[in-house]
Amino acid sequence: MTNREITQQNQPLIKKLLEKDFVSDSILVAVFASFITFLQPFGMVETPWLYAWSFWLCICLSGYCIFTVVIKFVEVQLSKQLPMTLRNKQWFILTISTLIASFIMAFVAQIIIGLFFDAFDRFWHFIVPSFFTSLLIGGILTIAAATKSHLKQQKHLIQEQQQALENQPESDISPSAIAQPLINKLPIEKRGVLYCLEMDDHYLKVHTDKGNHLILMRLKDAIDLLKGYPGSQVHRSWWVAHEAILATKKDGRKINLSLVNGLEVPVSKTYEENVKAHS
Repeated sequence: MTNREITQQNQPLIKKLLEKDFVSDSILVAVFASFITFLQPFGMVETPWLYAWSFWLCICLSGYCIFTVVIKFVEVQLSKQLPMTLRNKQWFILTISTLIASFIMAFVAQIIIGLFFDAFDRFWHFIVPSFFTSLLIGGILTIAAATKSHLKQQKHLIQEQQQALENQPESDISPSAIAQPLINKLPIEKRGVLYCLEMDDHYLKVHTDKGNHLILMRLKDAIDLLKGYPGSQVHRSWWVAHEAILATKKDGRKINLSLVNGLEVPVSKTYEENVKAHS
């Protein structure tokens, strides 16, 4: 499959994701506009609520569009021109973008104010205050959007890592990593290379190259925890790691396994074929 075909297949998905982001961002902008309307700043106490909300919605949506375009544009341009030490400094790019976008927004805001309140005669008089107001509101929205984007990226990264672990072949996972959840249940001084597991009444004796220790756990649960580890159950009360087996001894009809730690482990008839397959 060519890259062109892959790109064409991904276009509907990309379009869907972009639409989803736009919708969620628009909701955020509408909520923020409602919050500002509720505060009734700049002497807008006498302004009808719906009219004031429409005004602030226009202001916030215009700011959203301007800030989004400017941030993307500046990010692309600065990534080509900035020294390597600053290219990955997201805060630096956002600061520059916010200042540029606020300057543009100051003029757009004055046009919107003029349209809503017939105040074109004071256009230039309020450019500077409009710049600082745009910087404040735009900065808040930029921080909120950047935080949202960062959290989304982190969530996506975690999902990708979890998916990669789930799809990773068991053969690619080291035995020590598989056994680690069980080994972590032992005292630090007993943690080491896993040799075997032995049922001892209601307890499980875990044997490692550092000795053995009893934990309250069923053999069946331990074996389930070790799924993928190179080892086999050889008896209803024993599980043995393949690398711990030194020799297989046969005494008449009985079979025993000699382990590296000096233990002699019995093999029951139920598991004889399993032992032969790995010996």
